[in-house]
Amino acid sequence: MTVQYHHFFELLSFILSIVFYQSLKEKKLEAFAPFLGITVVVEVLAANWHIWSPRNDILYNIYLLISYPFQLAVFKNVLQLNQKQKLIFNIFSFLFILVAAFSIIFLTGIFTFNNYYYMSIQLVNICFSVLILFKIVTNDDKDYSLLKNPYFWIFGACFLFGLGSLSVVSLRQLILNYNLMINGKHIYQVIMPFLIVILYTSYSYGFYLCKKQVTK
Repeated sequence: MTVQYHHFFELLSFILSIVFYQSLKEKKLEAFAPFLGITVVVEVLAANWHIWSPRNDILYNIYLLISYPFQLAVFKNVLQLNQKQKLIFNIFSFLFILVAAFSIIFLTGIFTFNNYYYMSIQLVNICFSVLILFKIVTNDDKDYSLLKNPYFWIFGACFLFGLGSLSVVSLRQLILNYNLMINGKHIYQVIMPFLIVILYTSYSYGFYLCKKQVTK
């Protein structure tokens, strides 16, 4: 069984999301728990998928379809939308997942990783993360500390991961064509785990801050 180093950071964030679940619920972040649970299972399966098949594209395609609604739920809750905005958000979310499912099943095929859907997810994540970050940065509270705000760590990391992964995925074919490697691995195979470590470490710290703020 293959377990890669970044899996431990994903597992840690999942464990903390369970341990601090009530605190996350207070901060409207409870959807992270099922999202991270699914992520840990899928990542470990993907690392060992070669036992059954040389390509794990189908696993990631299904994962993105199943898990992304949980991320959308987090954004909707944290943005604190009014009724009209929630309706628009729900319609957007439904259409987004519907188009993604159609694209995966009928265009690229479920056995080929859908780069367009993945890149669309990262673009949406970047947009919503920017909205949340802008909201907390413009907070008028004089006692406000940005570095102690769990949203800053969680959505700041989401923003950086989105930018980084978009760049890597966009250049993936170029990396393969020119065989750009570091220590025997293609560059994207080195950069993506590093981005994942930053993302889930920030998630973990953000969850800890949730607990710290709620128990004051």
